[in-house]
Amino acid sequence: MTLTINLDKRAMRFMLMFATAVVCALLGGLALQQVINGILIDERVAVPHEWLAAGLRYAPNSARLLARLAETEIAEDEVDLARCEARARRAANLSPWDYQHQLLLASIEEAKGDRAAAEQYLRAARELAPNYTEVQWRLANLLVRQGRVAPALAEFRKVTAADRSLLPATFDLIWYASSRKAEALAAVTANDAPSQIALAQFLFKQAAIAEAVKVFRAIDSNARRSLPESAALIDGLIARGNVEMARDLWLEMVSQNQTSPAPLIWNGGFETDAASGLAQFDWAINPSDYLRAIIDAASPHSGSRSLRLEFTGRDTLRLNGEVKQLIVVRPQARYRLEFYVKARDFVSPEGPRLVIVHSRTNTEIAASAPVAEGSYDWQRVTLEFVSPADWNAVLLTIKRTPKFSYDEPTRGALWLDDFTLSDLSYK
Repeated sequence: MTLTINLDKRAMRFMLMFATAVVCALLGGLALQQVINGILIDERVAVPHEWLAAGLRYAPNSARLLARLAETEIAEDEVDLARCEARARRAANLSPWDYQHQLLLASIEEAKGDRAAAEQYLRAARELAPNYTEVQWRLANLLVRQGRVAPALAEFRKVTAADRSLLPATFDLIWYASSRKAEALAAVTANDAPSQIALAQFLFKQAAIAEAVKVFRAIDSNARRSLPESAALIDGLIARGNVEMARDLWLEMVSQNQTSPAPLIWNGGFETDAASGLAQFDWAINPSDYLRAIIDAASPHSGSRSLRLEFTGRDTLRLNGEVKQLIVVRPQARYRLEFYVKARDFVSPEGPRLVIVHSRTNTEIAASAPVAEGSYDWQRVTLEFVSPADWNAVLLTIKRTPKFSYDEPTRGALWLDDFTLSDLSYK
């Protein structure tokens, strides 16, 4: 079927021109709507207030445009809160299922000083978006500003369980709002290990050491071993001087047998490898230009391994801290250090010594005789000392300080094994 229009007729021409004008107008309106929807209400684009107001004249029923204009005006120095509220209410009426309009109304009410009304709008927003962290976060903060800390705790717990990155800010807020109560912090913290270790770290930074340790101990032992923050907490305790507490926590993580007392020198026979990231009270063994330190499985004094020290033959041997262990002691108590040494082709102007050092002041407390030259089988060495009166930790280390600026090279190898430390005060 073919439809033929005779354009020579004046009436038909007029109808065609009118239809074209209508289509152009509709297309222009759609284009304007695209500008409004694509630019004016795009929160990623900074739009001047004048543009938003102009856009509203063309789209008076755009809820998003009304809301954005109200948000822009409320941030101005001289704000007309009544006008902002009217626009926000109209936006909420036009789009009643958009929770953001309820948040906007809550902001306006709080700017007016009516926190009770703001709370009602926030609760309405939560009804519309029960799983949105932003809504719960704002409600929880408003409750704190109202002085209602107890009901805020449950809201904060939901927030931090959904977004763990908000824990630090939550801890800061609740710590001061609750007058520094650790139980309030516990109430906003989920039970998972990362959240609990974050709580322990915060308490530690606030010098609430006992509370931090209590939280830390309640974390599953396997989780504690795997969390890098555990080592940081142990290091922090040592730095603050809580060395004995640090070692107790360290032992709980690394010891396979917690029913029997741990030896004062840990891993004295070098039988086990240091736990990854948890070497605070184990041997710290570091190579240097003068020395290679190797765990050796050949011909130990007892067990299956010993420590072999291979000297590189560099002139003027200096040793200070290549092999060391931090040891917890009782203040002003008498101890006996015992260990075994053997040598192969060991040549030195003066051999290294095993030295006990005050771990805080680095003052030398006692030292063994220099290790003898030569080649010989295992020999027992003992050293007695009195621990510091003002401190409860010493450092066991290997030292050699040359008497002159130059001396002959040190060559050969030494083996060390079976370190034990005995408290003579109990004997």
